[in-house]
Amino acid sequence: MGSSYRPGCYGVSSEVSNAVTQVQKTTFDFTRRRFRDVLKDAAGNDTAELAYAVEPRSFLVVGNSAELSGNDDKIACFELYRRNVRSPEILTFDELLFRARFIVQNLGGQTK
Repeated sequence: MGSSYRPGCYGVSSEVSNAVTQVQKTTFDFTRRRFRDVLKDAAGNDTAELAYAVEPRSFLVVGNSAELSGNDDKIACFELYRRNVRSPEILTFDELLFRARFIVQNLGGQTK
């Protein structure tokens, strides 16, 4: 989080804010150029199937949640910011690691 904007209110850093804008613009440009693609098989031949990229999901991985610990106002402001940014989904590196570990642990016992 950035510095205190007002008492108890913390804005995100310009790095995070600019990264959100970059991801949004990249996603926008992708959907404008690649709205519809003809799918190809392994040999590169058209399959006559179409794939549409209407609004692809996007993610932004930033910082570590430990950077916010001990300051309830910073935690609240970060959570409010990321929950109100519809796209990209904002995660911290430790949250991504936790999700990856969870997936690996839960898929480890499954059989095909």
